[in-house]
Amino acid sequence: MNRYNKFSCAWMLPLLIFVSQVIHAQQSCNTTVSINFPQISLCDIEPNRNSINLSLTTPVEAGLPLTSSSVNNSKWLNYTCAVAGSSTNAITVQSNSNISGLNLQVTASAYTGIGAGTNGISNGVQPISTTARSVVSGIRNCYTGNGAGNGHQLNYSLGIGNHSTLHSTSYSITIIYTMISQ
Repeated sequence: MNRYNKFSCAWMLPLLIFVSQVIHAQQSCNTTVSINFPQISLCDIEPNRNSINLSLTTPVEAGLPLTSSSVNNSKWLNYTCAVAGSSTNAITVQSNSNISGLNLQVTASAYTGIGAGTNGISNGVQPISTTARSVVSGIRNCYTGNGAGNGHQLNYSLGIGNHSTLHSTSYSITIIYTMISQ
């Protein structure tokens, strides 16, 4: 063995012992991260909360009834929802008063938009009265996107229920949407 090889082996042995001690001397530590995931139930009417105008059509001939072909689909139902476990939410619709002789109805269209998650399913045509009725159900951990074109388009229609109880006047009622646990 030449002198160079003896020298190389002599300094490599302490280096290997040092490296093995450094590697062996490593230790680990940890910390706990707590995450608060709140339950969320928010709903909104878009593009704004301006009034919806529906009207009755005056007959053009004596002896014909009042009619209504009045429909409004300018509003969208947006929502954000986070529920615990396998729970689901629904959105109900009701009014602050009934209108004698008239049938006011709403239909929520199928979900469309830029949101994500398990968005709700329309429950079809729902009469609007002081009794709450589910208009969208099966909502779970989702958001619809914000504004017109996102969520469920609301289609309002007005019909004559009972001519004998109609009163010639203007009506103004408040329609209330509420997200509830199912």
